[in-house]
Formats: sequence, structure tokens, C-alpha cells
Amino acid sequence: MKTVRTKPENLFAKACACYEKRRFQRAFFLFLQGARQGNDECMTRVADMYDDEVGVLPSEDNLDRARAWYRRAIAAGNITALHNLGVSYRRTGDILAAKECFEQVLAAGYTDAALDLAKMYMICPNHKETVLAYLKILLADEEAIPCCREEAEALVRTLEGAG
Repeated sequence: MKTVRTKPENLFAKACACYEKRRFQRAFFLFLQGARQGNDECMTRVADMYDDEVGVLPSEDNLDRARAWYRRAIAAGNITALHNLGVSYRRTGDILAAKECFEQVLAAGYTDAALDLAKMYMICPNHKETVLAYLKILLADEEAIPCCREEAEALVRTLEGAG
């Protein structure tokens, strides 16, 4: 009997459907199959699930596993993985590594990373101009994600209103 190998893009679609139905373990299994077959979107989702400990058993190794899968997806050209790696670094307090990831995402032309950079600089009142410069980069992009645009507009109003 011949084994049927499912195409990675089909695995991704099936996994997303399982995820939406909150069948997280099944989704993880399908994403992992697709990731092992080289699908960078599946790699990113495997990394996300390890990073968030969704659909996987809690483990001290999950963060390392997540970042290894992010790096594989990045090597395969997935810019979302680079952004998510930055979020992972920021969440664990590695601000310099997070900043480096977000700067690379921004340099690749994805201006939504400018919002992440702006928010990182907002912790210091001396960086108001840097924050505004990043926000304006995002706002100049007509294709920016609408919720990011709205957040950036609100932050600019707040900062410019603060004098």
C-alpha cells in the first residue's frame, strides 16, 4: 500500500481550520508536518505555538524550540517569522534583540514594524522625536494594516498634544 503525502500548503490550510476550531493539538501536528516538509508558513506557526505554549505540552525547552523554528522560517524567507521572533525577544526582556529584528523587518519594507519600534522608544520621554519619526514612517504607508495605522494616529495625536 502506498503512503499518500499531503502537500505542505494543504497541511497549512487544514491546520488553520483546526486552529480556528480550537483543536490546537491537531493543528500543531499538521503545522509540524508541513514545517518538516519545508513550508515556511507552517514553520512560523509551529514557532508561534511553541512560543505561546498552545497545543504543546508546557516545557522549559519550548522557547528554544520556538526560536529555532522562527530561524528556520526566516532562513526560508518568511518576514512574519522575523517579526514574531522580535515579539518573542521583547516579551522575554531582550530589548536589543527585539529592536534588531524589528529594524530588519522595517528595512525589508514592512512598515508595521515601525509601530513596534516606536512603542519601544516610548518608555523614555527623551525619545519623543524618534517615536514620532517611526510613527510617521508607518502613516506614510498607504498599505499599512488598518489597526496599526489607527494606533499610530492616536499615538501621534497624544504625543503632539503633549507639547
